[in-house]
Amino acid sequence: MASRSPKLSPERPDTAAGEPATKRAHVHIFPVDGAWAVRLGRRIEMTFATRHDALMAAIPFARERGARLFVHYASGEVRECGTARTDELMLEMWQMIYDQHNPPTN
Repeated sequence: MASRSPKLSPERPDTAAGEPATKRAHVHIFPVDGAWAVRLGRRIEMTFATRHDALMAAIPFARERGARLFVHYASGEVRECGTARTDELMLEMWQMIYDQHNPPTN
């Protein structure tokens, strides 16, 4: 007897970089000792002084690997971040506007 459930399209959204989503390593950004670390799987790949710098490096890093990107905030909250080029550009624009309205105090 044939199944009545619809067939999945050849391009399934849960596959990227040739691996199922459950097999892919995730990229995480989290605070560590006053800095921000970028971790792939269990290995810390990079560390940065600010969260913004970590995000700007982690977005293309995750995109190249077909990984999902998660940001861990100091409050304990975790959010997923997009890895598309437009997400990267929007983040850069937001940072420029923020810096204009909040000049560093010396």
